[in-house]
Amino acid sequence: MAQNIRMEGVSHTPTDPAVDGVAFTGSADVTLSVNARSVYIATDGNLEITMVGGFHGAGSRITFTGLKGGQIYPFAFSKIWDAGTTTSGVALI
Repeated sequence: MAQNIRMEGVSHTPTDPAVDGVAFTGSADVTLSVNARSVYIATDGNLEITMVGGFHGAGSRITFTGLKGGQIYPFAFSKIWDAGTTTSGVALI
């Protein structure tokens, strides 16, 4: 079952620092009411997300493979998919 999470007070200016975040537990797909601007992952693995629209208007569903843990990645996205996400300790920022 998909899970909807609302991130209150999230800044919409790309250069502003993050002001809120939410942990991804890996038990269901998560659709955000406000797009995340980055993601922290604690362990090595894969991350499947729906990117914020760009070249094609609507966001693309993509799996990033071989990501290194302990990193913050600057991915702007609206959904994280449980099926293709193998990393743990995920925080949506």
